Parts: sequence; C-alpha cells; structure tokens
Amino acid sequence: MASNLVRTIVVLLVCLVVISEGFNFTTLTVKNSAALTKKLKALNTTLKNFVSQAFLTKATKAFASQDGTIRDLMVAAYNVPLDGYMCIANNAQNISDLVVAGTIAAENVTNAYISACPSYNSSIGAVLNASDNIAKKYNTTTPAYFAKYPLSVRNLATNISAIASRITSDSAFANNKTALSQAFSSIVQQYNKIPKADRTKTIKLMGWSKPFVAPKGKFKLVIDKTLPLVNNTIVKGVVDSGLSAKVTTLINGVGVKIPAILKWVYNQINGLTVSTAIKNDANVTEVANTVSQYGESFGPLVIGMDQVQSYLKAFVAGKIAIGL
Repeated sequence: MASNLVRTIVVLLVCLVVISEGFNFTTLTVKNSAALTKKLKALNTTLKNFVSQAFLTKATKAFASQDGTIRDLMVAAYNVPLDGYMCIANNAQNISDLVVAGTIAAENVTNAYISACPSYNSSIGAVLNASDNIAKKYNTTTPAYFAKYPLSVRNLATNISAIASRITSDSAFANNKTALSQAFSSIVQQYNKIPKADRTKTIKLMGWSKPFVAPKGKFKLVIDKTLPLVNNTIVKGVVDSGLSAKVTTLINGVGVKIPAILKWVYNQINGLTVSTAIKNDANVTEVANTVSQYGESFGPLVIGMDQVQSYLKAFVAGKIAIGL
C-alpha cells in the first residue's frame, strides 16, 4: 500500500517537471479582501471534497465505466511496480532530450522506455499500449459523457486529440512546421465555425464557460487574438513576443473562474454512473480503494500547505504571470 502512495507522488512530480519546463510561472502581489477570502474558502471546500474517500472511489469507478480502454489503463498503471516508475522518472529527461534532438523518433518512445527499463518491460509496456489504445480510439470519437454536447464541439475535440496523437507518434509530422501550422489552422477554423446555437448550448451545459465561449465573451476575444500568435510561433519556431501577455490574461481569466469550474467538475463527475461490470471488477475496486484511502489521508494536508494556499490565492485573484 505504501508503495502505491510513493508511486503516485513520483508520477505527479514527473508531470510537474515536464510541464514547468515550458514556461516561467510567477505570482504577483495579492491584496486581501472579503470577496477574495470567500472565493478561496469555497475553492478549498471543493478541493477537500475532491479528495474525500467517497468521491475518489466513485470517480475512479465512474471513469473506468466510461470505456474499456480507460479501465485497462487504470489497471495497467496500478500494476507497475514502484521501481518501474522510478526507472521511468530517471530516464524521462534523457529520452525527452533525445526526442527533441531527433535521435529518437516520437513513434519509438515506447520502445525507448521499455529498453531503458528491461526489468519492467512487461508492466510498462502494458501502460504504454493502453495509452496508445486510448489515443487511437479518441482520435475519432469522444467518451460517452460528451454525447450531450453539440456535434461541432465533439468534432473539435476529436480533431485536437487526433493531431496531438500524431505529433507524439509521427516525427516527420512533428518536425514539419508547415504541416503543424496547417493542422493548427484547421483547429482554429473548426473552432471559429462553431455555430452560435452550439455555443449557447455549451454555455448552458458549462455555465462558467460563457466568457470563453460566447461570441462576444470577454476572454473569447482574447482567445481570438491569441490563436494567430500561436500559429506564428509554430511557423517561426520562436515564441511570438506578444504571446506571453495573452496567455497570462487567459490563465488569470481561468483562475478567477476556478472555484466555479472545479465545483462544476465535481458535480459532473459525481453525476456519472458506475456500470454493473465495473462494480463487480475486483481490479478496479482495488485501484479505487487505494486511491481513495491515500487521497483522503494526504489530500487535505497537501491542500492546506502554506505554499499551496499562496498559489491558490494568487490564482483566484488573477495575479499570475506567465513567461514563455
């Protein structure tokens, strides 16, 4: 059981390291106010609900119920020994550098990890294969939950998934600036062509999304100005000088809405159903029990840390600066 906790921490740390390499993240001075205190309290309440044993058990089983590929990935990831995750963590940076340098093709990353960790090739291979199966499936469709969303929105999601999958599996495509620009442009065009009626329906399903989705939404206008800068960055291979400011504005826009967003996410997950098959799946039950036990034991402690609270406060106040 203890090894499962450490395993989870290792994976989260690796993810944080990879993400943090892409940008500089700083917090600005935050002025206290009654309104900010109220929003931060609401956010902390929702976060603590997220790490409760009952919710984590329900969430794990509900996600597994969405699709067999998701269930298989959960079980495969759970079955990797702690030392296997340590091996992945120890080799992640080197393999990433080799991919960037072109020494290892993106489509050969799976084999690179298996070769680097021969003692765990079976369990690691199972995780990577399960991940590939999810990517392949959701390149052409979306999970059952998204059936209630407009077709234009679902098509956009599958196109993004397909392009992201191709970038990680096709080195020639990933290194071709023209092809990447065209792919990104197709996403932008698809996004811009979402009908007003579909945007309205999406807003009804996701109340917090109005500033980002409505045709004249405050942050929709920022998104419209940000997308061309992203394309310029892809074409030139150098970050456009105006991109950091736009991304910072969008991040702060999300930050201000994060209490409402997370409460919405919590309610959506809590509303998912658990299939009979998953209820009787001993492997998923074991995963859910472990996740929920450690989540409830250690989640509130992490949330309550001074540094975490400082970041949450800045995020909710919209006082984050991003440098790309």
